[in-house]
Amino acid sequence: MGVVRTEDLGLVYWGRVEAKEAVTSDGKLIGLVRGILIDPKTWTIPSLVVEGDKDALVKLNIEKPQGGELVTIPTRFVKNVAYMVELNVDLASLTGGISRFKIEHS
Repeated sequence: MGVVRTEDLGLVYWGRVEAKEAVTSDGKLIGLVRGILIDPKTWTIPSLVVEGDKDALVKLNIEKPQGGELVTIPTRFVKNVAYMVELNVDLASLTGGISRFKIEHS
């Protein structure tokens, strides 16, 4: 998996969201939501930006993960948002569905 940058996607990163735990349908913590990606053409939110839990990133086959690394999770995997973000897939099904994310300041 390569690193996803907002300019590669034509998306805008918005990091002013309340941190909520992102949890799979089988109860595994993925990490804390730190932001969202917004498509300015359609005003949709295609992905969440999550500060990944190192153990979860290892299980998701992220190569050489670091604790606190940012990854994107497509919103199609989101079931519910309340006191936490509940995903509609288990950890195994999420493998291959997330990408590393890098914020570059100019």
